[in-house]
Amino acid sequence: MPLWTSVTLTYDSLFDGVGVELKILSQGADPRSIDLLSQFIENTSERRTRMDAVAGSATLDAFWGALRGKEDSFVEFFRALDRVNQILMRRAERRGQHRSSRAQVAKGSVPSRSG
Repeated sequence: MPLWTSVTLTYDSLFDGVGVELKILSQGADPRSIDLLSQFIENTSERRTRMDAVAGSATLDAFWGALRGKEDSFVEFFRALDRVNQILMRRAERRGQHRSSRAQVAKGSVPSRSG
């Protein structure tokens, strides 16, 4: 009966080993390569994902805790914010149309209203 050992290597274990070497290598390596490797480590680290999820959960819990008892005020605030955003969007659309027509007049492609 053969003996065998199963070894699990996670990215985080690998990254821990690479981290020390990365500091040494970064002194003479192409900065773009170091940056790409750092981004890869950041995006694939299971440990970092877990930490981000815990921090995110704590932030959401604090937000919902602060909201308790003030739900009606927040609902009205977000409704008012929505109305303000709609007004600003309509104004931006009118300005964009106005600028577009002014540019066409300046180019001579649309006759001016004054002449």
